[in-house]
Amino acid sequence: MGSEFASVFKRFFRVPGLLVWSLLFPCILATLFSVMFSGLDELGIAADIPVVVVADEGWRSEEAETLRGVVADLAEPGTGTEDGQPLLDVREVPTLAEAEGLVESGEALCALSFANGAPRLSMQMSTSSDANDTTRIREMVIKTVVDSTLQVEAAIDGSVEDLQSRIAALVDEAQAGDHAALDELLNLRSSASTIEHHARQAGEASHVREVSLTKNAPDQTVRYYYALFGMAVLLTANIGLVAIVNVRAGGSPVGARRNVGGIGRVRLAIAALLAAWILAFACLVIGYAYISLVLRIDLGADPLAFLGALLLGAALATALGGVVGALPGLSERARAGLVTAIACVGALFAGLYGPPCMDFADMVSRAAPWTSYVNPAKAISDALFALYNYDMLGPYWQALAALGVFTAACLAIMAALMRRNSLAHL
Repeated sequence: MGSEFASVFKRFFRVPGLLVWSLLFPCILATLFSVMFSGLDELGIAADIPVVVVADEGWRSEEAETLRGVVADLAEPGTGTEDGQPLLDVREVPTLAEAEGLVESGEALCALSFANGAPRLSMQMSTSSDANDTTRIREMVIKTVVDSTLQVEAAIDGSVEDLQSRIAALVDEAQAGDHAALDELLNLRSSASTIEHHARQAGEASHVREVSLTKNAPDQTVRYYYALFGMAVLLTANIGLVAIVNVRAGGSPVGARRNVGGIGRVRLAIAALLAAWILAFACLVIGYAYISLVLRIDLGADPLAFLGALLLGAALATALGGVVGALPGLSERARAGLVTAIACVGALFAGLYGPPCMDFADMVSRAAPWTSYVNPAKAISDALFALYNYDMLGPYWQALAALGVFTAACLAIMAALMRRNSLAHL
C-alpha cells in the first residue's frame, strides 16, 4: 500500500492538469477576486463629499442653527471613515450665485443655503447615463442629512409647542384652585430635572455601544470566496479520478499491470483513495492559506471548523472522482471534462459568477431548499457561510451532514461499479 501512496503522489506532480485545476486555478481565481474587490471598504464613498455653503445672514440666523450645527459636526474628522476622513468637505462662499457656479463646474456636489426660514439644496441630479454609483450614493447621503435634520427639528418643535401649551393650561387651572393641575406641574418639574441630569451624564460618558446582529459584519464579497471553495472542492475530484483510473484493470495500462500483481483490488482502491484524499485536502489547505495569509482576506470563520469543512469536502471530492473514474466506456479526457462540468454547474448554483448568479442561487435555494443538499458546491459554501454568519453551529453541522451523506453515496456507487466486471484478458 505504501507503493500505491507514492504512485498517486508522483502521478499528481506529473500530470499538469491536476496541478492546474486542483491547485493553481482556485488560487488564480481568488487573486482575481482580490483585485476586483480590493479597497471596496476603503473607497470612502461617503467621505469628503464636497458641499458648498452660502454663508450669508440666512445661514447665520437662529432658524438655521440646527442645520448649521449638523453640517459643522459632519465636517469633523472621523465622521466619514475610521481613518479620520470627514463625511462632508464644507466650503463657504458669500453668494448663492457663486455656490451654484461651483456646482455646475463640478467642484461641489451641492450648494446648501438658508432663506425665508427654510433650507435650499441646489444639486445637479444625475441620471443613469452621466453618473456612477458613487455619485448617486453621495447625493442620497446629502439629501438624507438635510431631510433627517428637518424632520427631527420639526418633531422637536412640535413637542415643545405642545408642552408649552400644556404647561400654560395647567398654570391657568392651578391658579383657579385645581390641586390636580398643581401636582402635574410639580411632576413636570421633577421630570425636567431628571432629564437634565441624564443629559449631563450623557455628555460625560457614552451610553451607546455598537452591536451586530450577526457573528461578523455583513460583507457580500466573502460569499464569493465561499463559493470559490465550493468549486475548488469539486475540482479536486480530478485527483480521485486519476487515482481510481490507475487501479482499475480496464481503466488504464497502469491499472492493468497493478491488477495482475499480488495486491488485491480492494487494498489498491483504499490506498489510492486515501492518498487522493490527502492530496485533495492539501490543495484546499494551500488555497485557504494563500487567501488568508497572502491575499489577507478575512474569511471571518473559526480556522479549525473551516479546515474541518474542507477535510470532509476533500473526502467528498475524492469519492466523486472515484465514481467518475469507475464509469465504464469513457476516455480519460471525457472523464476529466465530466468532473470539470460538474464543478462549473455546481458553482453556478452556489453563486460564484457574479451578482445575478448570486441572486439566482438564492432564489433557487428559497424555492427548492433540497437543492442546497444535493449540490456539494452549495453545501460547502453554506457550511462556510454558516461559520461566518451564525453564532450557533447548527447550520454548519447540517451542511456537513449533507456532505457526509453525499460522500457515503458516492463510495457505495464506486464500489458497485468496480466490482461488477470480470475481465477475460488484460
